[in-house]
Amino acid sequence: MPFSFIRDIVEDAAIVWSRPSTYARALSQPALLQAIFNFLLLLPFGMYMSYFFQQRLPWVRIFGMGFALSLFFEVTQITGVYGIYTCPYRIFDVDDLLLNSTGALLGFSLASMVLSEFPPRQSLLARKEQLLQQAGVLPLVQLLAAAVDGFIVYLCQLMITRFLLSNELATWLPTTVGALVVFFVVPLLWHGRTPGTRLMRFKLTLYETDRSLHTALLVRTLVFYLPWLIPTLVDGLGKIPLDSDSAFYPAFMIILAGLSVAILFMQVGLLVHVALVITSKGRRRFYFDVAAHLLPCKI
Repeated sequence: MPFSFIRDIVEDAAIVWSRPSTYARALSQPALLQAIFNFLLLLPFGMYMSYFFQQRLPWVRIFGMGFALSLFFEVTQITGVYGIYTCPYRIFDVDDLLLNSTGALLGFSLASMVLSEFPPRQSLLARKEQLLQQAGVLPLVQLLAAAVDGFIVYLCQLMITRFLLSNELATWLPTTVGALVVFFVVPLLWHGRTPGTRLMRFKLTLYETDRSLHTALLVRTLVFYLPWLIPTLVDGLGKIPLDSDSAFYPAFMIILAGLSVAILFMQVGLLVHVALVITSKGRRRFYFDVAAHLLPCKI
């Protein structure tokens, strides 16, 4: 029965409709709090739909979209995350469907008032296109600059390891130090220019952000460094000596296999990302510059 939670609240709180003094008991009932949170769950979703579609959708469609999303949640719960668990970990509740959908509809209705202080989506896209046109640095040129910087880091690691023992620390430490120097220290001293960007005649500038240059460069260094660091750590994890008779061995192998698959997806995703940026003719930017709020500009 829809909205059966109202009956549960009334019964659990022993509310007497002729005595308003009993109404306050409902506030302490878990069923009421659950209903409120279910109502508020998709309220931001409705606001986002209003912002994204610029309030051009009829209310019936917004209610249907909220209902579909809520139905996805409920089906996920009742199927035990589609068979991962042997039994449902939550029941399928019609009240949740109706409350979630109504919350999405209310969020859509309130969006015009709440989002009036935000710039329109079209103006943000136009500003993005303007910035990219002003930058004028082709993606292939940016990629070559990043390759030059990466090659310098590799040369640093190669030269240092010749004077150190051949172990994991000898590879990890100089690469980390080299990445910090090339991607953070040097552009900080050269006002946004790495060795690669200087060779390709462009620099990195901040745009539409309150970050300082050193914070932005540190973020760019970290994001640039992670695709190398994560596989290196997983490779070191795989070299941990663990007896196959150990009780932890099956879990260890599952974790290792899962991490290896995740790294494979990450690498494939990076290749696809690079291909999309190169073929976009300047309409896209590389992920490390987007994360750092940096824009490549010609010198």
